[in-house]
Amino acid sequence: MAVLYVTESKSKLYLEGKRLVVEVEDKLTHQFPSLKLDKVVIFGNVQIDTPVITHCLKEGIDMVFLSNKGQYYGRLQAPESKNLQSRRLQYEISSDPKKCVLFAKKFIQGKVRNMRVLLQRHSGTSYRFHEIVNQLAKIAEQVKRATTLAEIRGFEGTASRLYFSVFGEMIPSSFKFEGRHRRPPTDPVNSLLSFGYTILVYEVFSAVAQVGFDPYFGLLHEDKYGRPSIALDLMEEYRPIIVDVTVLMVLNKKLVKRNDFYTSEEGAVLIADDARKKFIEQLEKRLNTKVQYQNGPRLEKISYRKTILKQAYRLLRAFRGEEEYSCVGIK
Repeated sequence: MAVLYVTESKSKLYLEGKRLVVEVEDKLTHQFPSLKLDKVVIFGNVQIDTPVITHCLKEGIDMVFLSNKGQYYGRLQAPESKNLQSRRLQYEISSDPKKCVLFAKKFIQGKVRNMRVLLQRHSGTSYRFHEIVNQLAKIAEQVKRATTLAEIRGFEGTASRLYFSVFGEMIPSSFKFEGRHRRPPTDPVNSLLSFGYTILVYEVFSAVAQVGFDPYFGLLHEDKYGRPSIALDLMEEYRPIIVDVTVLMVLNKKLVKRNDFYTSEEGAVLIADDARKKFIEQLEKRLNTKVQYQNGPRLEKISYRKTILKQAYRLLRAFRGEEEYSCVGIK
């Protein structure tokens, strides 16, 4: 299945038979058979007619709405899974601090492991990289012994600061990066990271909703109005695998350049439309990259995108006590 991104303002999206058609200034730019779509992502001011919305709801195609800057507005989703048992289990486990700690450890151990592997692949002979890789290994061991969510969150914060302290050394010197800054992103690298994470979280959101979970009840992330906490939980292991790898690739291959960014009136550094399309294209390629996935006794070769749904089902089986939850490794 595929995702349709409509990125140009003043585009028109309409239905023609069972095809979604995109026009810009009355010129046809794209046509997509809706049978091959599972999500439509809309950026900015796009004109959409009612038949498109009705068709997407009937066919189970999610529609996600973002501003031109990548700010999340909302989503239209086909009727959610009616599997109440999944939600009952989720509510029961998310209300048990000990069980939350058990699962939170898995999420952060997987994230730290993937950060370590990514740094190892770019380290060369750098002493600084090797030092941080070793520190991340120690943090992973500390996470194993943690007894509270506060401890786990603290270890995750320390690991992320160490990881991002050398992230800038893996990209061209023309891109200045001095650590992670989210609101607002203060440089091109942070802009790409934030934009990529926004797309990724709603990829995971769709998976947890399909399984039957309540996307807003989490285990590691605190419940907060409007925060898709369990989607953020499952997303942790995928941040280095999907988004960080893509950011490094587009910058090092110079698919996105320094002059592809601009600063808004609010001081946020944002990516220009053409470069954003290139980044989305590479992010999609990464999501559709096939990897070996251990599914019980079977080893399957499936896309990263499909592993996200598999991981949501794996979490459900872990809630039922049928198997132990384990994270996806970087390939």
